Amino acid sequence: MKNHIKYFLGSCMLTFCCLAMSAGEVLSEGLHFETNESAGTASTTFAIEPLIRTGAPACASTYPSEFSKCYYERSDNYVNLGALSVPEAVNHCAVTAIGRYSFHNSGITSLVLGKNVTTIGEGAFIWNDSLSAITFPEGLTTIGDEAFRYCKSLTEVKLSASVQELGYGSFANCSKLERFTTSSGLKTIHSSAFELCQKLTTLNIDESVDAIEGGAFIACDALSNINIDPANTHFTFANGNLVNTDSKKLVFVAHNVEKCVIPDGVKEIANCAIFYNPSITSLVIPASVENYEITAIAHCDNLTEVHCRATEPTVFSELNSKMWEEVASHCTLYVPKGSLARYQAAPIWKNFAAIKEEVLSTVDDITATPRPADTNVYTIDGRLVKQNASSLSDLPPGIYIHQGQKVTP
Repeated sequence: MKNHIKYFLGSCMLTFCCLAMSAGEVLSEGLHFETNESAGTASTTFAIEPLIRTGAPACASTYPSEFSKCYYERSDNYVNLGALSVPEAVNHCAVTAIGRYSFHNSGITSLVLGKNVTTIGEGAFIWNDSLSAITFPEGLTTIGDEAFRYCKSLTEVKLSASVQELGYGSFANCSKLERFTTSSGLKTIHSSAFELCQKLTTLNIDESVDAIEGGAFIACDALSNINIDPANTHFTFANGNLVNTDSKKLVFVAHNVEKCVIPDGVKEIANCAIFYNPSITSLVIPASVENYEITAIAHCDNLTEVHCRATEPTVFSELNSKMWEEVASHCTLYVPKGSLARYQAAPIWKNFAAIKEEVLSTVDDITATPRPADTNVYTIDGRLVKQNASSLSDLPPGIYIHQGQKVTP
C-alpha cells in the first residue's frame, strides 16, 4: 500500500513539473523566468518568492497606461538582492527581456544584464534606490517607461550603442544623477525621461537623436550643459535654448537663464519647455511662434514680464487655454505698438495683470542683444572638442581655444 501511495505521489509530482515546464516557468538561482521554448527565448518575471510585502501599494505614476500596475514602495520583509547579474540564458533559452516590474524595489546595488537582453520592461527596476552602477549589453534596444525611476544612487549613466528609445520617465527622480550620455543608436527621448533629476548638469546627445518630447527635463534645475554632437542636424543648444531645428520647436529652456529670448524662427513651444523654472524673470517670444503645447509655459514664479512680438494675438486651443493662468496673474505683457486693443480683447491674453505697448526698433534690437561669446572648445587646429563648455576640467592635458583665447586645463 505504501509503495502504491509513493508511486501515486511521485506521478503527481512528475505531472506537476511537466505542467510547470509546459507553462514555461523556470526558477534559476532565485530568479523567476518565463520561457518560450518554440522561440528559444526567456524573460524575467520576478525575483524572490514568496513576495512578502507590508504596507499599502502605491501606483507607479499617474501616466495613463493600459495596465494599472502598482508596487510597494518599501518593505522590511523583502530580501535585498544586492549585486544582480541576469544570465544570458536559462534552460537553453536566451534571456532577451526584463519583464515589467520584475525587480522593482529589490535592493539592487549593481546591475549587469546578459548579452542577449534587448528590452527592459516598464518599471523593471523602479525604486532600487541603492543601485549605483549599470552595465548595459550591446544589443539592448529599448528602455521602457519608468524602468529606472527612483534609482536615487545613480550618478552617471552611459547607454550602450544599440539603445534606440528611452521611455516615459525612464530615469525620472534619479536625484543624484549628474551626467548622462546617449548612445549612437538612440532616436527618441520620451516625456519625463529625466523629470526631477535635479543634479543633472550634463547631457551628451549623439548624432542619431532626432526626437525629444516636451517635458523630458521637467525640474532639471542644474541642466545647463547640453552637448550636441556636431553631426546632429536635428537639435541646437545656445543661450540656454534647446531647439528642434526640424520642427522649429523649443524643447527646453535651461534654469540658469534669467532673460530668455526665444530664437526667431521658432514656431512652437513644446509641452513643459518653460516649466517650474525658478530663474527666469523675463521672456521674449518672437512673432514666428504659432503654437503652444499644453502647459508650455507655467509655474515660473519669478517671471514678471513677457514680451510678445506678434502683432496678432495667438488663438489658444481649449486644451492649452489655461496655460497662462497663473503666469498672467503676476506678469506684465508687452506687445507691439498698435496691437494693444487686440490683446486686451483676446481670450487668455486679456488676463495678464497689465498689458503695455512697446516700440520695437530693428536697430535697437540688434544693438541691445550683443553676440554671445563662443563657449565651445577647439583644438589648436580648429577641431571642435566640446560644446557650450562651462568647465574644462574633464579635458585631457593640452592647448585649446576657448572664448577666443588659448587655455591649458
